[in-house]
Amino acid sequence: MAGMPYSRSAYRNWSGKFVWPRLTLPGQCHACGQWSWQALCPTCTRLGDAPSDGYASICVAAKLYVSPWKELITAFKFEGQVGLAYFLAQQMRQTPAIAQRLDACDWLVPVPLSAKRLRDRGFNQALVLAKQLCPERTLGQALIRLRDTPAQSGLSRSDRLVNLHHAFIVNPHGLPRLRDSRVVLVDDVTTTGSTLLACTQALQAAGVAQVDAVVLARTPA
Repeated sequence: MAGMPYSRSAYRNWSGKFVWPRLTLPGQCHACGQWSWQALCPTCTRLGDAPSDGYASICVAAKLYVSPWKELITAFKFEGQVGLAYFLAQQMRQTPAIAQRLDACDWLVPVPLSAKRLRDRGFNQALVLAKQLCPERTLGQALIRLRDTPAQSGLSRSDRLVNLHHAFIVNPHGLPRLRDSRVVLVDDVTTTGSTLLACTQALQAAGVAQVDAVVLARTPA
């Protein structure tokens, strides 16, 4: 603003709190390099669509965790490209089975991160996606992760279930809104469904009437 002195320290404080999405080139498809209005061109966007099969009884996924989605999700979660959230959530919303569940629910509940992972990453990717899907119905603090469990990767499904036993609890402040409601759990990626199952059990124990789960991607069966 005119008349205001320039402060280098003030700029430094502000700039550190804003994450610029590090895209390769404006309008360039992350997968094939062709010019595109979105993160992926229409051809690459159609790659890796998750088939409608028995896995839908656990949760509904928009995509399979394969290229180019694997790389795009990695950039979103670990490389500071939070600007990809709108495009990724759009893929979820455009999946009919996911849209149906979102429209029918009372609340969206993101799968929480542990305090340590939240500090390391700076944001909860499931919360960011949920807010892109439906901000007015997202309960960001509905679930609490009680303990920092070891990484799920490399564990069998039975070991994953043991690893997450009693790892989640419903925030007492959210109980009145959650009781007898229809909830959709939101996460970015699922492998065996053990995390979603543990969250579902915590919500059901708190009196939630119905729990569905939607994710951006799932690992191939």
